[in-house]
Amino acid sequence: MVRVICDRSRSVFLIHARWHEEDAVGKHKDDPEWIYANLPAVAEQGLEDALGRKPGQVLWPEHPEKGKRDYFAPFEKDAWDWASLYQGRPRARGGRVFERDVEWYDGTLPVGEAVRYSIGYDLAYTENKRSDFSVIVVMARVKEVFYVVDVWRGQVEPDEFRRQLVRMKASYPGISPFGWTSGTERGAVKLLNSPGYVEKGQQVVPGANLSTADARQAGDKFVRALPFATAWNNGLVRIPSQPHPHIGEFVKVLKNFTGAGGGERDDDVDAGAAAHHKLKTAGGSLVKPPPIRVWRR
Repeated sequence: MVRVICDRSRSVFLIHARWHEEDAVGKHKDDPEWIYANLPAVAEQGLEDALGRKPGQVLWPEHPEKGKRDYFAPFEKDAWDWASLYQGRPRARGGRVFERDVEWYDGTLPVGEAVRYSIGYDLAYTENKRSDFSVIVVMARVKEVFYVVDVWRGQVEPDEFRRQLVRMKASYPGISPFGWTSGTERGAVKLLNSPGYVEKGQQVVPGANLSTADARQAGDKFVRALPFATAWNNGLVRIPSQPHPHIGEFVKVLKNFTGAGGGERDDDVDAGAAAHHKLKTAGGSLVKPPPIRVWRR
């Protein structure tokens, strides 16, 4: 930022990394006495660039290391640091995290392209209508675009959650559903993964094959949602447009999510973020044979 003081023929430059929306830059960037310019490390899709760069172009292309797009890949894994330190866009709690309008698709994935899948989940296990929802999200990745393929959500006990999960997995064999867990959720995951799980006297599919990561180490749901939200806000997440019993509520929860807590719905956010995390960091899984159709009622 530059403030030109004409009467004294001098200027004041304010330059710093941004970690909060109400920092010194945030307080002055809308002041007409200041000239504001944000120079992100990598130009972003959908945002006007002060230097006229195209999306993906770096700030210092002449540099032998930092002039290469791949140089920044490790830093993008921490969405909070990436947005603030490298892109000049601190993310504040309280505003909508998934800001961009929904990008719809017709339920059919691109033909002739490699497709990888993941299943993310967020587990609750009570029928109390005031409780959280258990949510399962199937997601596909084609190149750099993430397609939500199917969603299930409900306030159910573990046995019903297991039935829904097995139904999902039947169409996508070989995938280990992933979620972040802590506290009592770990006991439910252990039960669902147990090969001796018995329901009403009959043994069901041995082991749900759920994989987990420590929620505390990954940060709260707001922090875990940032990589998924970044892809969403860059127009890289697609939602099926056909009528579906759970897609509408899934999108509603995402669009209303602020990360501020206070009892807001967030289970769909964590399940979607988990599915995105597996595709973004681990590449997801190939499904053989491929699903006959990627979307179903």
